[in-house]
Amino acid sequence: MDISNIYSNQYDTVQKLLKIQPDGSATGVYQGIQFSSVFQPIFNQQLELVALEGLARIKHISGQKLDPARYFADLERQVEINVVCTILCCKLHLHNFSCSRFRRRKLFLNVSPCVFELLANEPLAVERFMTRIGEFGAVPSQIVFEITEFKESDIRAIVMGKGKLARFGVQTALDDYGTDYSTKDRALEIKADYLKIDRSVLLCDEKISEAVTIANKIGATTVAEGIENQDTLTRCQLHGVSLFQGFGLAKPNAMKILESNLD
Repeated sequence: MDISNIYSNQYDTVQKLLKIQPDGSATGVYQGIQFSSVFQPIFNQQLELVALEGLARIKHISGQKLDPARYFADLERQVEINVVCTILCCKLHLHNFSCSRFRRRKLFLNVSPCVFELLANEPLAVERFMTRIGEFGAVPSQIVFEITEFKESDIRAIVMGKGKLARFGVQTALDDYGTDYSTKDRALEIKADYLKIDRSVLLCDEKISEAVTIANKIGATTVAEGIENQDTLTRCQLHGVSLFQGFGLAKPNAMKILESNLD
């Protein structure tokens, strides 16, 4: 499938979908669907802000809100639309992140396996993305691609794409560790820079300890997802988890609100 016009220098289809709002933030509209950004903070053991995860908020132009997870799941077999929507969301997040006072932190960007393996292994797409990062005033080492749920057949292409991005300094995260597709074996094979531990794992001390051991073995930084209370936070800290994210620490919000609420 030829999708080069989506990210080429001459025909950057996605860039034309961006709409800059009066407050300077960016949104986007594609096929009657409006995309906007919210960000969830990620903290270290001292509860200092070290990163933000960009998350999409999606609604029909009629105003009806859509569930992002379900929306992207429905695009699994519609590769071209999936690529456009993923790149659009990444550009929205990059723009809104780069305009904020948190622009020197790291930015986590969600990407589905099929889009990651396609774009990360396409030299022109990688080159164009690196150019865009610079245009936004960021550097590749600030970017972490968070790979969502995937099947075993995707692993080889994911590993290859990860290696190609790593040459530019871009990092990767394995999402939802401890769930169906994000297993110990796959963590050991992919060797992502970050291991994001699913909230279900946080209910068991033994599983937390195992996740930290796996992360140490592959040289990954651990991120506990779904921190909702002090007890869970303390348990994860005692087991040596490095970073923390969850509603109990900070909910996803528009950048302007986060800038008002966080130091």
